[in-house]
Amino acid sequence: MRPAFALLSMCLCVCSSLSLAQQAVEMPPKLVNKLDNPSVSEPFERAMDKPWQTVKGDWQVENGVLRGKELESDKHAAVLSYQLPNRNSIIRFAFRVEGSTDGMHLSLNHKSGHLFRVVVTPKTISIQLDKDKKDPNSKVQVLATAKTNFEPEKWHTLQVEMKGKDVIVQTDSGVQLSASHDSLDVDKPNYRFIARGAYLTLDEIKIWPIK
Repeated sequence: MRPAFALLSMCLCVCSSLSLAQQAVEMPPKLVNKLDNPSVSEPFERAMDKPWQTVKGDWQVENGVLRGKELESDKHAAVLSYQLPNRNSIIRFAFRVEGSTDGMHLSLNHKSGHLFRVVVTPKTISIQLDKDKKDPNSKVQVLATAKTNFEPEKWHTLQVEMKGKDVIVQTDSGVQLSASHDSLDVDKPNYRFIARGAYLTLDEIKIWPIK
């Protein structure tokens, strides 16, 4: 959680926290009637530890937020995994892109590899079914896309609902999109955050298992 360093900062922080809470109210779930307390609520008040796992890049908790950047030596986008098995769930988080980073992915895998992802760019958000690397004829499928405006250096909130073969995405700016595919109704081992450049900043991550 982003801390306050002075009275003005405290006011700003409270407003920011209220804003996130208000955004949560404005993004009611579509696949369940209501949400109880989340099973995961991560304010980043201490150093990153399990079940967080750095896959690629450099990820550090700094001043109450989690910041990630790509490392040139990896020759791969920065990847951070939250190791929590799931099948039907809702994840909500605040994010900010800075510097050379202009977007991010929230990626969900199945036990054998990539499954699908929510792709954020400065002007669009989409739900994409990943290609099967074991099948040379497989291709990425864009299941849904919408125009939006994710301004850099500003906080945004994203909520992703997954139940059976259905996925619904909402943003705090009011954008909604949905997709359905039979292959999505599988067990998933984790939640993965992906970004190129520096930096992707994350905060206020919440996860709810749903039935």
